[in-house]
Amino acid sequence: MNKSLFFKIKSLSKINNIVYYEDENSNLKVLPFGAHLKYKGAFGINEEIFSLFNFKQLEIPTHHVMYITNNKIIHFNGGQNSWDPREACIEYNTIDNLKNWANKNKSDIYCCIHTNKDQDSNIKKRYLPLVGSKKYNPLTNNCEHFVNYCITGEKKSLQADNFINGFINITNKFVNKKD
Repeated sequence: MNKSLFFKIKSLSKINNIVYYEDENSNLKVLPFGAHLKYKGAFGINEEIFSLFNFKQLEIPTHHVMYITNNKIIHFNGGQNSWDPREACIEYNTIDNLKNWANKNKSDIYCCIHTNKDQDSNIKKRYLPLVGSKKYNPLTNNCEHFVNYCITGEKKSLQADNFINGFINITNKFVNKKD
């Protein structure tokens, strides 16, 4: 069982294209290849927008990316700016843009160094053939599925599972509501 947990990053900085993060204890560490990063605000739905709705069973969607090297990330771009799932694709981007997206959504960035992370060579074998792929689906093939698949070989999305379970709970409350 994976015991990896996300922790809040105090800051991300770049020196000579090497990215460092400051952890919760103010230690400066090199961000390793295969680090799993996320922030709240996928699809531009941040806490401010989410609070307009009364979805107590659901969570604010998070956008997930994987750090590669030299200031580069790889991600499913379906969670940025104007969003059209037909145009969403797996692409390279930068840590600088990740920081901008998180700031725009008034979110902290969180990091997970998976305890069941595969070898770097296997991670590369998984993501390289998928660059440019356009088979996005928020419930079965989203940014979190992609990052977890690259890092561990398992295509999982806790937020998709939570959304489905939350939707089922909401539906059950509606269906079981007595007039």
